[in-house]
Amino acid sequence: GMIHPETFTRNYDQYLSVISTGRVLAMFDQQWNFQDGESVLVAEGKINRTYVPLGLSYDGTKYAYNRVRNEGIIGGNGMGISVNCKDIERAMAFMDALLREDVHRLMYWGIEGEDYYVDENGRYRRTPEQKVNFDNPDWRLANAGMVIGDQFPKLEGRYSNGNSCGAGTQPEERFENQFDYDKEFYSKYGFYTKSDFLPLIDHPGYPEVWSIFSTMEEDNIAKPIFDQITDLQNRYLPGVIMADDFDAAWEEYVNRYESIDYPALEEEIERQIQMRLKK
Repeated sequence: GMIHPETFTRNYDQYLSVISTGRVLAMFDQQWNFQDGESVLVAEGKINRTYVPLGLSYDGTKYAYNRVRNEGIIGGNGMGISVNCKDIERAMAFMDALLREDVHRLMYWGIEGEDYYVDENGRYRRTPEQKVNFDNPDWRLANAGMVIGDQFPKLEGRYSNGNSCGAGTQPEERFENQFDYDKEFYSKYGFYTKSDFLPLIDHPGYPEVWSIFSTMEEDNIAKPIFDQITDLQNRYLPGVIMADDFDAAWEEYVNRYESIDYPALEEEIERQIQMRLKK
């Protein structure tokens, strides 16, 4: 069938391995989670076996699966300072310095004239040789600051002069770095990049609730409930999907789900949302 029989029994490394063969037609996943498998296809020149997102939805769905304009801070990550830190003010000053545009530009773009240049329109650009350097992980480790910067507070979006806070999001760079196959493929649909395959909406009507789960304290009353539901989904849903008698399998899953105190989890999520709205 269309669903591989080992879909729900493979581990993560095996999942990436089968994607890297170029034989997988599609998967329900986010690019950051399967990109290591896709990068193998790119390295082997199998660009026609890489992926674009599609907003597949049931007929009658009001809003198709889409991409959402990134707004604000999720709040799932943070930076801690050890209680043994000998100079807390200096540590704070260091993190503040990382957020200065000139320092951030040095870490993510490099030295003007050596790692990038400024064109007649004031846009940051890179020569093919400079791009090769930044594409080399060994060179980045020895010469660039992004390895450190990604672990600390950083700027995102654009600098005050309109240039992107990194070459990876600079529009001119993104288009030029595309493979000829991709450019031709996208152009046939009238698109500029792969993300254009998904409609863009400003406000999806739902909050980014997943960040609540990622920051939930271990002693939170809802944490064991969330873990119960996650365990139930992992154990039962694969069987429901592959079952010969779907209705019976689904009914058993629903009955077990109803036995969990999920209303308490919903109440805690709502409380967390309201707490964030008041900040």
